[in-house]
Amino acid sequence: MDEITYFGLDLSEYYSQISYFRDSMEEPVSISTHPGTEEFLIPTVIGKKTGIAQWFIGDDALKLNNPISGILSKAFRKEKIVVEDEEYEATELLSLYIRKVFAMTAVASCDKARDYFIICVDHATQMQTETLLTITDSLSIPREHVKICSKQECFCYYAMNREPSLTLHDSLLMDYWHNSFRLYVLSKDTRLTPTVVKVSELQFPALNHMSDNLNMSDEEMAVHKDDVFLKALDDILGERITSSVYLVGDGFDGGWMNRSKSRLCAGRRVFFGMNLYTKGACYYGQIIRRKFKNQPEYLYLGGSNMLYNICLKAYDKEEFRMKTLISAGYNYQDAYGAMDLIAMPDDEPEITFYCKPIKGGEGTEYTFPLKGLVATDNLTTRLRVFGKATSPDRILINIKTMPFGEMEREPGLSWEYEIMPGKNESEV
Repeated sequence: MDEITYFGLDLSEYYSQISYFRDSMEEPVSISTHPGTEEFLIPTVIGKKTGIAQWFIGDDALKLNNPISGILSKAFRKEKIVVEDEEYEATELLSLYIRKVFAMTAVASCDKARDYFIICVDHATQMQTETLLTITDSLSIPREHVKICSKQECFCYYAMNREPSLTLHDSLLMDYWHNSFRLYVLSKDTRLTPTVVKVSELQFPALNHMSDNLNMSDEEMAVHKDDVFLKALDDILGERITSSVYLVGDGFDGGWMNRSKSRLCAGRRVFFGMNLYTKGACYYGQIIRRKFKNQPEYLYLGGSNMLYNICLKAYDKEEFRMKTLISAGYNYQDAYGAMDLIAMPDDEPEITFYCKPIKGGEGTEYTFPLKGLVATDNLTTRLRVFGKATSPDRILINIKTMPFGEMEREPGLSWEYEIMPGKNESEV
């Protein structure tokens, strides 16, 4: 039987990349734009041949008269684009671009009904997520096989799948594309079980203006950038203990890092490459598929992930215990759980949930009445409790009575409640 393949698409404003990964592989493999070459960057542009309904993407589109760039941000803003006097939805052109990128996965024997597709974008907002899910729907990919995640998440999954010594202390990611500089730091809290991993963005505005002075020669510009970067490194590294640094982006090309390279490499390992996000997305695909099979080694704190364990207070073995209904650390789209209970005899039956934040601190208890339910020693009632997150901080709870035998046909009772950790609960 063929193995499941995880495809990771790094979808960015200027360049995109796609990789694939299987459980039997040591690490993900990036797909080349031209078989037999080491060219993995696909310019995020699309173009149409003049007078012909034939579209091209990437380097092939750049060879045409009027290549269209910015399709990612324009699609997210629901803009329209005019091509040869004809108006197109930007989402339509982005869909065509993604379709052609996914066509490259044929070299890995892609099967849409079997495989998983993880798309990495800058921030994975709800609007971006819905736009991309609508596009993958149009490509006939089952929605449960598609996940949209942020660059910070992909950095986490990439770094945590490297050798452990590289994340013994903090890890830094320096993302430098087209004079836009972003800096992320990954830190771990090993006091919690499983380990909690957090990725934060650090702000250093000066790094976004390293190339602003256009009156400099190339040689002068290289020295200037090296000076600015070196000064920033003193503040970035400071007293922080850093095990590894990852440099990503075309901004690091040009051989301008002379003194700053020595500062950066002192006491830590430094890596340069372009495909960190696409490989991190592949690792993420593997993790979300395995999430119900094993206790995870670590939980990512951030993005669209659940930050609370949702537990149900139940009587078990002659004492009250907390039973986990929904586990924290996974994307809210995958956060759900079900449990069956026997209602205890009570004049006013109720059910209690407990929300425990994975980052520590006090939890919140929610108690809801089960109006209309009669539970006595002489009448045993089975309850089915189902919980599903509708956002990272909203959980919808559905409770209904369940029959014990096939012959019981009386209509049951049901209740719905919404839990919002940190806010007052309310009945739907």
